[in-house]
Amino acid sequence: MIGALATLVVGVLTVGAMVYTADDDDKDPSDSNPAVSTPPTAGQPSAVTSPQPQDSQAPSPTPSTQVPANSYKLVYKDRKVGVSKPAGWDFGTLDLDRPRAQTFGSAEYKRMREDAETEGKLVEPDLLYRTDAFPELVLEEGRTAVFADTSPPTQPKQCAADAEAGGFDAMRMDQWPAEVGSGFCLITDQGNVVRLQITRFVGGDRDIVTGEPDRIEFSATMWRAPKS
Repeated sequence: MIGALATLVVGVLTVGAMVYTADDDDKDPSDSNPAVSTPPTAGQPSAVTSPQPQDSQAPSPTPSTQVPANSYKLVYKDRKVGVSKPAGWDFGTLDLDRPRAQTFGSAEYKRMREDAETEGKLVEPDLLYRTDAFPELVLEEGRTAVFADTSPPTQPKQCAADAEAGGFDAMRMDQWPAEVGSGFCLITDQGNVVRLQITRFVGGDRDIVTGEPDRIEFSATMWRAPKS
């Protein structure tokens, strides 16, 4: 009786052990082991993804303030300038590169011209108002200009092209050949491009022979030409 009971107990224990072992065999080994990252195989992309950039707007580039080498550079704009009729045989002058108006005696101006010629230079004034023979507005030597009986071009390239074509050297002011609003495109001795628009005549009388204006006033704009 006791021997049979012992045999029964041993049998139960054996069956339990077999069931436990079978349960362990059915488990996935990965369920009991910590996750281990496997390095990517050479030539294959890594499974780790880079952080995505934030959706932010790139700042707009700041526009350059540098003037292109092939463009005209504005030196002055709408500057009020003028040239006055001199007394007697003197010369009223207008230098547009500065700009500056001056009056010279005829002997003094002749000496200035001679000195400039000796040095291989040109005198500084660009326009003269003289009355030695008859009152006239004169373009000095070494410049080119064109007269426009309407408003001169406002773009430097066009103004320069018109001035290079030339055509103006002098006009008799006792004949009143110009009107307010007309003007000139002129290239100075230094190569600057000038737009001159007549804004006012001071004094004078159109109805008489000797009624030339005492002064001619302009609005002047000057550009420095691009280097060739």
